[in-house]
Order: sequence, then structure tokens, then C-alpha cells
Amino acid sequence: MARETGPALERPNQLVVGLVKPRTRNTKPRRIRFLCIARESLAKHVACPYAMDPPQSLRYGPRVMSRPCLRSLVLFCVVTTACAETLDIPPAPEFDEVLNAYENPSAEVTSEVMAEVGDDILELRNQLEESDVFEELLDVIVSVQEELDEATDEEGNLFGEFPTPDGFVEINHTCEGWDSTGADEDTETGGVLQLNMVLRGGDIDPIVWGEAAQCRFLTVLADRVSRTSYDGEVSVHFGAAAIPTDQLLRDLVITFIVSGTLGVEDLTLPIRQSFQVRGSGRLDVLVELSNRRTFVYFFDLEPLRQGVKDATGTFTCSLEDRQCISRGFSW
Repeated sequence: MARETGPALERPNQLVVGLVKPRTRNTKPRRIRFLCIARESLAKHVACPYAMDPPQSLRYGPRVMSRPCLRSLVLFCVVTTACAETLDIPPAPEFDEVLNAYENPSAEVTSEVMAEVGDDILELRNQLEESDVFEELLDVIVSVQEELDEATDEEGNLFGEFPTPDGFVEINHTCEGWDSTGADEDTETGGVLQLNMVLRGGDIDPIVWGEAAQCRFLTVLADRVSRTSYDGEVSVHFGAAAIPTDQLLRDLVITFIVSGTLGVEDLTLPIRQSFQVRGSGRLDVLVELSNRRTFVYFFDLEPLRQGVKDATGTFTCSLEDRQCISRGFSW
């Protein structure tokens, strides 16, 4: 069922102004030689490992959930030397500058800085937790990775025909929508998530990217169900040079770049942001100030704490209490 979109937050997004750049859509794509393979057996999740009643723990990660089968159409394009056909692959986004900003923050955080961005960081954290948008994206990527692993034999042959292939995977996923019965079966009500994945030597490149078109899904947190949505671009970096198809993705440091609109019930948030998640439950938010200097605000579960990583070091803070006790300032 469709609903009216709630009002956007009036407060401007001050967290990122330069590092997270929308991709240039007219960039000339690179060309590769390919053979496209239609695999109906891989087009649907027949085993439906994510449809659970009652809810159970997922194979990957600690989150408990229950949802309809993921509905994805997967097109595999594998490079060959004998085929003269060509395939245009859109260029993957650059992550070097963003990853360096996490490792080497350049801003010195003061009470004035936190007074400027502290409320925005807290609002973003709450929206990410309420929407669980990164888990929705990871569910789709992990599902396709599992299918690739199941289709690869012990010698590394994909489909038993292509040894350690180079190629391109296009994922067109119909989002589940807001109907808890699973009746949203088309893109008009559920929306679409389109992602691109590249294979090199049978391994997955660390960057997966694409965009969501009004992707709607239900988020279950404790005993509460929220109608959530995302519309816009998304890029994901898995922090490794190459990812074997049997690698547990949620064990890696995962960096997201999103640029679009995030919705939770009657609230919508324009978002142009990078954040990292880790298997331990840690969330890092990259904050870029108007002078282009950066710092990281982190939320850690083990041990339970939050704080700042800036050019001077790491120290604990509380957004709720509006203070950084270890540095002796508040805002």
C-alpha cells in the first residue's frame, strides 16, 4: 500500500559537503568481451533461506528477522576470448579519498564543531538504526554471493564451465514493499534495487554499486515494525582486494556511500553520507566540515561507548548529554 511521504527535515545536512560526490552519469564506461548466460535456476531464491517463521538468526550476522523470499533477477556476463560481442559496464565509484578520511581524520573537534553537527549526527544514527537500510542492502549482496558460491565447484569453475572467470553480474532485485503478507510482487509497489558486481578470477571485486528506485521494505526491531524506504545511489566497499565467494561478508569492515532519500514511517531524510559498519556492531560516521576537514564519530557496542576520532586522537563523548568529558568540553 502506498502512503504519502512525510516532510523532509528542514535542518540542512552539514555532515558531508565534498567527499561524497554523486557519480557522473555520462562518464564513458569501459568495455569488455563477454558471454551472457541466462540461468533461470539462479534467477529466484528457491530455497528461500530468509523466509523464516518463527524468526530465526540468519546464517550471516546476528540480526533476527523474518521476511519474504528475496526476489532478484541475476544476469551473469562472463568474459571469454572467443566472443566478439561487447558489454558496457558502468564505472565503479572511487573510494580512496573516503577510505583515507576514515584512517587519517584531519579536523580537530571542539565544542564549536559539535554544536554545529552534533544534532545531525544523532539524527542520522537514529535514522540508520530505525531503517536498517545497510542490512537490507547486505541481504541482497550476501544472497547473490551465496548463489555464486553454490554455482562454483571445488576447482573454481563457475557453472562447471568457466574456470576462475572474469565477468560482470547485474542484480535487479524487487524490494519486498510494505505489505507484510508478501503481496507486493511488482516494482510499482515494492520498488527496485539495481546493483553491479564484478568478478575477477572467480573472486568478487570489493566494490558493489548501483541505485535504488523507491525501494520499500519493512524493518523489524524488537516488537516494532516500521515502513522504511530508500531512493538514490548506493556504493559499498568490502575492505579487501578480492572477496572469495565463501567469505563471510559481515566479518569485514564495510564502507557505504549513499546519496538519496531515506524514509522511516512519516519522516524523510535527504542523505549524502558515508558510514562504516563492522561485525562487532560498531557504526562509524564520516563527518566532513565546511572547511573540508574530516573526523569520525563512532558508536561501539563492545564495549558500549561512543565518541570521536579526530586529528588529535580518539576520545569518548555523548551526543545525548552534549559533552565530551575526557576532553572537558560540552556544547
